[in-house]
Amino acid sequence: MKVRYLDSNPWDMAPKGSKALPMQELRSLSDRQWVLLDGWLMGLPATASTARLQMMFALALATGMREAELANARAAWLRQDVDEEGAPAWNLMVVGKGSKEREVPLTARVAQHLAQHLVYKGLGEGTGTGTGTGQASDLGEILEAIDPQTPLLSSLKDPMRAMAPARIYELMKAAVRACADALESKDPQAARRIRQSSPHWMRHTHGRKFVEAGGDRGILRQNLGHASDATTAIYDRSEVKRRRREVEKVFG
Repeated sequence: MKVRYLDSNPWDMAPKGSKALPMQELRSLSDRQWVLLDGWLMGLPATASTARLQMMFALALATGMREAELANARAAWLRQDVDEEGAPAWNLMVVGKGSKEREVPLTARVAQHLAQHLVYKGLGEGTGTGTGTGQASDLGEILEAIDPQTPLLSSLKDPMRAMAPARIYELMKAAVRACADALESKDPQAARRIRQSSPHWMRHTHGRKFVEAGGDRGILRQNLGHASDATTAIYDRSEVKRRRREVEKVFG
């Protein structure tokens, strides 16, 4: 092939062997572990840093965004839409790997949380939402009043200075460790799993929850920006769980 006697390698189509590959571990939190983590987050003192941390986890879980995408998220990524009933709805135009865009729907609850977060940071003044009680329907007014390049997650001192991906990782990792420490005496197993987790686990938790709730894998692939169905397939453990239940029923 190097000296061009052949234009292809005849061994490319030969069988690669029959050794089975180990099933990839799904690094996600269970529903119960997420409830424990979320409850711990909600119980933190009401400070600006707490509000930002809560927003990080809410966005990461609801959208499945990577750390770099969370850091790059701007007000301009938010696009207003309407749902099937004609009510206001929001999508996030995420710029992911390779500058590829994907459209991720935001739930009404997360849109409301985001509106409250922006108001809490002192943005959107003069929109009638400056009391810190912004609702999902106010998000459009807030976005009209602020710079489109406003980062959704920013420095506590400067709302126009975006956070670095490494800083987001550092804060979220510190949070899961602190949560695990608080749970250690009551639930060591959950504490161990939560301590192992990282911001990227929120992306996997998003995928797992979506599939287990009956969500379409094709939609999940679009939401997460996967290049192939094989990557998205790791979140579908329904067959494994079904077989485990059957074996437990017979031999347990």
